[in-house]
Amino acid sequence: AGKVLRKRRSYQNCNCYARVGLSLQWMNFQNREVLGDALSLSIFGEPYLSLNPKFYTTFKGAVGVSYLNQVYDPLTNPENLFYSSEISFLLQVALKLNYQLSDHWTLFLSGSYNHISNAGISQPNKGINYPTISIGATYFPSKFKLTAQTKSLGLKKKKWRKYFWLSGHRKVLESDSLNEESSFINIGLEAGVWRTITNINALTAGVELY
Repeated sequence: AGKVLRKRRSYQNCNCYARVGLSLQWMNFQNREVLGDALSLSIFGEPYLSLNPKFYTTFKGAVGVSYLNQVYDPLTNPENLFYSSEISFLLQVALKLNYQLSDHWTLFLSGSYNHISNAGISQPNKGINYPTISIGATYFPSKFKLTAQTKSLGLKKKKWRKYFWLSGHRKVLESDSLNEESSFINIGLEAGVWRTITNINALTAGVELY
């Protein structure tokens, strides 16, 4: 489910229309004894790269969480080295070709690349990377018609701004011939300055410490 951002202010962010929303996805890896299934919930952004009246192209990026039902276990499932936690994270990029059938319906052909892993929260965690091809239809409750707007150069004369980030992450290291499995908290600090040069681009300089 999603919403197309049609207001002038939204259009000026990238000189394009964009669709944002939530996506629920189920994936069968065709190896249920080892890999099981994945149920993923993600948020996505999908800018329109063209505005042809019938054919147009969109690019989709998504991030979310996945529930995996057949995780690694040293006794019952030792072959699954891809993930070892039921809750992991999903990253997805997709290119979609769309054909508008009517004011409310469009058909699409989509090719996507997907990655699921737990970011090192537990081991083993090689992650799953897989491509998908999708064919489907999108329904718009209100009349769907987008017209090109006047493009904005987006040049902004603003002063340099400061930023500061503090982050924390739990990391697990696998056991080896010398060490047992161990975990620790990784703390990160980042500080710097940035200045916008267009609506969606900026020059940045900073330092990181972990």
